[in-house]
This record gives sequence, C-alpha cells and structure tokens, in this order.
Amino acid sequence: KVLGSACFRCESIQVDLINLHVAERVKAELEALIEGDKRKEKRTHAGVANFDVLLMVAETVRFVRYLALHAENRLALAQAQAEITLTDALRWLGSLRIPAHNLTIESTRVNTMIALSNATYDVHESKTRAVRAGALRVISHAMLTSKQSLIVQHSGARALRNICDVLDANAIQD
Repeated sequence: KVLGSACFRCESIQVDLINLHVAERVKAELEALIEGDKRKEKRTHAGVANFDVLLMVAETVRFVRYLALHAENRLALAQAQAEITLTDALRWLGSLRIPAHNLTIESTRVNTMIALSNATYDVHESKTRAVRAGALRVISHAMLTSKQSLIVQHSGARALRNICDVLDANAIQD
C-alpha cells in the first residue's frame, strides 16, 4: 500500500526523500489500520480477527522503527505526531485477546516499542506527547503481560528510558 516494498529496504532510503509528507502518510495509514476497515470481511488467524490488519500494522511499525533512526526523520515524525499513533498501536495490540505465545503479536509489540523509543529519542516534544498519550502506562502494561519474554522486557525498558530521559516532569503536568 503506502509503504510498498520500501518496508524491506529502509536502509537504502535517502534521508532527503523522507519528509513530513511521508511521515503523515505513514501516520494516516497506521491510524486507518488500527480503526479497521468495517467493509472488509473479517479474517481470523491464531485467534486474531482482522489478521490482515495486524500484518499491515506489523509492517508499518517495522518501517517506522528504522525510519526513526535518522535525526531528520525523527523531526518529521514528531511533526506528524507519530508517537501518539505508535502509543495507540501499542494500546490496540494490548487489547487483542490472544494466546500469550502468538509470535506475530509479540514481535509487533516489540517493534512498536522500539519504534516509539527511536521516534522519541532526542526529541523533547515527542517525549512529552508520548507521556500525555499514555505511552508509559501502555509500555508498562505490555511488559507486565509478557513477563517471560526477554525481548519484550528489553524493548519496553529501552522505550521507557528514551521517553523519560531528560524529560522535565513539570512540562507534562496538566
């Protein structure tokens, strides 16, 4: 769809080609996927309704994970408020009623937390918006529900560290 084959060739994308327009398209696509398309027939796989939606969310967050490695891309993602969408994606993944061993959902959770970590790294306004969107609670919930998964624990700790690093607690109080 929006991402095409670029999902698998993120490292070859030139920074000057990634701009706010692309970041906004990625955000819009992810939001549409989270909401789900009511017109499509629901397909289930491993106890997950709309498995196609899950797969597209998985590809999208994996793309954002690598996209956010470059500082210029993080600024574009911040302008598109991608951290809010990533928090919503992680919340949606946590709401799925699935077996604990479902690797598709676990790897998507991990990639979403890493994408959130990368997107908020060294961008103060992204950190603040992520906290206001409930990222700390959602990440903590993912870690609590996957206590036996080392990769979930590591990714969650990394995301919490990057979001909270040099974050002024007074800046986020309402």
